[in-house]
Amino acid sequence: MVDELRERLRAMGQRHATWSDAFDAAYARLKKERVGRWRRPSREQHASIAAQAQREAGDAFLRELTIFFDELCDAYLGDTLPQDRAKLRADVGGDPRLHAALWAYANSGAELVRGAGDQQRLDRTLAAVSLDDLRTDVELVDALLARIWLNALRAKLDARAAFARVAACSNPSMGGGGACFRQQLEGFEESLAFKRDVAPELRRLSA
Repeated sequence: MVDELRERLRAMGQRHATWSDAFDAAYARLKKERVGRWRRPSREQHASIAAQAQREAGDAFLRELTIFFDELCDAYLGDTLPQDRAKLRADVGGDPRLHAALWAYANSGAELVRGAGDQQRLDRTLAAVSLDDLRTDVELVDALLARIWLNALRAKLDARAAFARVAACSNPSMGGGGACFRQQLEGFEESLAFKRDVAPELRRLSA
């Protein structure tokens, strides 16, 4: 099961590399056409160019990639052995472009936690952050975890229980690309990000 998933992960990484090259080429051409080679596009121009480049590279692949990440996160949180989860974390970290795509998936997933029916999305989003394994800057990770907690709170989902579930599957050591991400999740309520970004909202809601 895990060996097959790892093979599919590698194959998806190769396909994503091809897609990324097509996207980069389309973006460079469109930027040159619309704003010039050396000028920096505005935020609006960048969004428009990126959307067109994405369509040219192929939206269908991105939808397929999202479905695969859903499956990957479900398997990661399933009955996978700790050593197999470590292999999946290493595989993700070994492909910088695929790792970046998974981080984007986690950020998008956080915004999709909106209601009581989004428990699975909450778990998958946290699983993606666990697969990231603190390869991303810790301040960005903490900011995303705070956003996930707040969105779970607003959706009336149990963020503490979700964090504990995913912590049990996360890296407990300094091995791989991470630095004790299990402890990062287990201790999140004591973190600066929680006290700065989450606690004020909790106080407001309980007032």
